[in-house]
Amino acid sequence: MKKAFIIFIVFFFVYSICSADETPEQIVKKVEANFNKSGAMSIDFEEIYQWKLTGEEHTTNGNLIMQGQNKFRVSTDDQIIVSNGSTLWTFSKPSNRVVIDKLKKNDNTLLPRKIFLEYTEDYRVFSDGSESLSGTECWILKFTDEKGDKLFPKVRVWIDKHTFMPGKIEQRDLSGNITIFLIKKIKTGIAVSKNEFYFKIPDGAELIDLRSM
Repeated sequence: MKKAFIIFIVFFFVYSICSADETPEQIVKKVEANFNKSGAMSIDFEEIYQWKLTGEEHTTNGNLIMQGQNKFRVSTDDQIIVSNGSTLWTFSKPSNRVVIDKLKKNDNTLLPRKIFLEYTEDYRVFSDGSESLSGTECWILKFTDEKGDKLFPKVRVWIDKHTFMPGKIEQRDLSGNITIFLIKKIKTGIAVSKNEFYFKIPDGAELIDLRSM
């Protein structure tokens, strides 16, 4: 998974074919409350990146372990990204290179938790119908950037109607490229060692430390 996940991996939702007395805002609050009470989480996902100009598509599988606001470990086929809340390690497996930097929390850095929850705060949300996703009925919620200053001005999220958890997130960037996250499995309230949020640099790896820049 590319740094889009960090730039990645928690945002959502409105009302579509729901009870008449339940507003989109109420649906959003239920999803947020569900996430906030879930504790440490493990999420298996598939990431699909689609280039608009070339029509090419790249798919990778990964796992996200997340605790609190800014602690996470993202592991994919070609990359590992780890944060202890203040320091960010990015390890590229093909190049055997580790980049260390301070964890930045600006608007264009979509931290994993923000990927699920930022859209509920900074975007305007609309209903976009409903759809069955892997046999599960979901609301489709469309989020649009009203200020015009976001890396992803358009986002759609598929929400499980029974669990109020995301099943799919579709982000469209300013160039029209699309990143899709398909959520395969979510485990909540898991036990997590603090070592999960520190990265041990492999022997022989090239090290680039940007913390003093």
